[in-house]
Amino acid sequence: MYMPVVKLSYNPFTVESQFWINDKLQEDRYFKELCSNKRLQQWIDKVFPEFFKVLNTQEIKFFFNGTDLDAIDVKDAIDAFNKNNPTLNIVAEYDTVHLAVEDRLSKLKQLFEDAQSGPFDEFRSPEMHAAFEKALAPGFEVNVLATMSAGKSTVINAMLGQELMPAKNEACTATIAKITDYDDMDHFELRRFNHQKELIIDWVTPEDFKATSELIDQWNSDPKTSVIEIKGDIPAIDERDGVQIVLVDTPGPNNSRDAEHRATTTRAIRDTQPSMVLYILNATQLSTDDDKGLLNLIRDAMQSGGREAQDRFIFVANKIDNFDPEKGESISRAIKNVKTYLAENGITNPIVIPASAELAKLVRMSRYNGTEFLSRKQKSSLLGFVDLFVQEPEMDLVEHAKSELDRVTYQNLRDKVSAFKAQKDDLQVAEILSGIPIIESLLDNYIAKHAIPSRIKDAVDTFKSVESRSKAIETLNEVISSSDAELQNVTQAIEAFSKSAERIEQASLFREKLMSLPFTFSKEANASKREIDRKIAKLSDQLQETFTDDLTPQQAERILEDGLNQLNDLASEIEDVLSRDCEVELMQALENLRYEYQKSVASVLDKAFPTDSAFSLARMFQASTLEMADSKTMLQSASYSKKVSVKIGTERHGFLWLKKRDVYQTKQIEMVNLSETANDMLESLLELKRVNFTNFEETVRKNFQEAKNCIISQMDDIDYRLKSTIEQLLTAQNDQKQKEIQLKENKEKLDWYIRFNNNLQSILVL
Repeated sequence: MYMPVVKLSYNPFTVESQFWINDKLQEDRYFKELCSNKRLQQWIDKVFPEFFKVLNTQEIKFFFNGTDLDAIDVKDAIDAFNKNNPTLNIVAEYDTVHLAVEDRLSKLKQLFEDAQSGPFDEFRSPEMHAAFEKALAPGFEVNVLATMSAGKSTVINAMLGQELMPAKNEACTATIAKITDYDDMDHFELRRFNHQKELIIDWVTPEDFKATSELIDQWNSDPKTSVIEIKGDIPAIDERDGVQIVLVDTPGPNNSRDAEHRATTTRAIRDTQPSMVLYILNATQLSTDDDKGLLNLIRDAMQSGGREAQDRFIFVANKIDNFDPEKGESISRAIKNVKTYLAENGITNPIVIPASAELAKLVRMSRYNGTEFLSRKQKSSLLGFVDLFVQEPEMDLVEHAKSELDRVTYQNLRDKVSAFKAQKDDLQVAEILSGIPIIESLLDNYIAKHAIPSRIKDAVDTFKSVESRSKAIETLNEVISSSDAELQNVTQAIEAFSKSAERIEQASLFREKLMSLPFTFSKEANASKREIDRKIAKLSDQLQETFTDDLTPQQAERILEDGLNQLNDLASEIEDVLSRDCEVELMQALENLRYEYQKSVASVLDKAFPTDSAFSLARMFQASTLEMADSKTMLQSASYSKKVSVKIGTERHGFLWLKKRDVYQTKQIEMVNLSETANDMLESLLELKRVNFTNFEETVRKNFQEAKNCIISQMDDIDYRLKSTIEQLLTAQNDQKQKEIQLKENKEKLDWYIRFNNNLQSILVL
């Protein structure tokens, strides 16, 4: 039976995808729009239905060429498709390479360093340096979120192998703590900032871990503290070349001292740049109201982000050590309960890892410092936990997590368990079975699969101005190398073109048209505003329904707290959505204006050098000279020189003034009426929306004007380049010796760039 053959080749470093159907390269609009400049994880689940639609078949042969880690997602997507479409079938084969990312990163850095002594000044520009350094900034944030009593601090301490972060039964994190990994440090240093982001105390070095923990606890209790920065070794995680793990301990939903804390949590969840979120759940006690707001944000982020978003959110079912298999308490059932709970909150196919952070913490404290540093209670707990996890098959958390792991990761963990069992090293066996090493393996996989390839792509994109410059030099050399008669003709034609009254008039008209273009919001921005209005209306209905006039003080306390949390969460989301839309609107404005410019240039060239004329070389030369930088390069240059502001200034007009006790002081003793309070809170939220919408529009309008200025600035640069190249052509035409010098210098530049580009491609090729 005939089976159509589909091939997919994907490179995560260039984010380039190519499809072949029966050996014919697919270049139609659908495939281009589906995956152009998008990572495979964002679209792989969408592409298979299209194949069957195009081929009108029930079975296809599919070949994938790419990395081993990307192949995992392709295989998973195919398995899901075959399962959900029983009448259709995909038979797949894989040709993969191991994703050795660190080596590529080091070579890219070395290549950029070598380019500093090359012939292209662009590599030495402060704009490119700033963009390159930003693209390869080492910090990789792992945001740890949880509600009260889920064990967030214990998870962090387990990864540190020290009781560094305060762990109490009440909500104890009132600040944001950022812990950066430095493998060569044998101690911790810390500093703190206030709510205005001003330094309160610079780096201090407590004498030991106990003193460090006490100082963190002291600073955390100080209302003036907003952020605590800590640096030291995170022993279980190796500092990779170009990547430093930053564990971010965030306040819980009910314990944020200021609006910026909530905004930080919102940004962490909605972040489009590679970062990770560990969401800690108490496996023994699910369904707390505090979870709802954060889980709704995570749901939205996962639904819009594809498989990459699924990889970046790890749900940790903590406190598994509280389960007793002898009493029939099943770990499998607990994990199923977590997944059901998440599904009820709209989160499907989550990565859920069971864990005993307390066990991992105690094992590592014992190994790093010796059992004498454990308290009597900790020693007793450690012995009991080790016995439980090593002797009881139901507590094998690696086996319980098998479905969440790729084959290689799972096998590596199993091999370690077998090796330590053979050595009769129960402590190390228990450590792996605790689940924390599983989480660390997933962090490592995400960095290799998403974070480093994304950084390499961003860094390589900063070289686009050099690529454009090399093409212009190549065209210039082709003109100069032509015969004397053709050189003279081309030079005269180009000089006449540059001085053409029609060209000058058209350029002037384009500038006038550009500056008079009216501002309009994009469809995406209008959609964001409508979605915000929808969420406000939904919250309004909820508040009107629950904030009634016949509540007991206890009911009012709970309802008011929940309402305030929902308002705070929505306020943070409004600010984050609008800030992000400002950046999107600016880039889209640049893209649209650049397109209008290039369309205008094409029109001018068609009139001056018709395609059927003898001036094809002149046309080609002019086209390369008049080529405008891509939007990303323009924004890179403009941002460096501070011409463009992409941030939105937000203002909390708020409901945070609302004090719970004020409500009760004005109400009857027996019952509480919250209906007026609901109206006050909604009025505050609507005012916050109005202020932020106003700020958003002002910022976007300003950015639209600055985008116009960027285009005008680029046009000025192009005019300068045109004048400069005409001078070079005239010199080459009139002075044979200078012509030879120019050719030699340009050839040397081009030869250098060819070597540079070959080295670059060797880094990017799979």
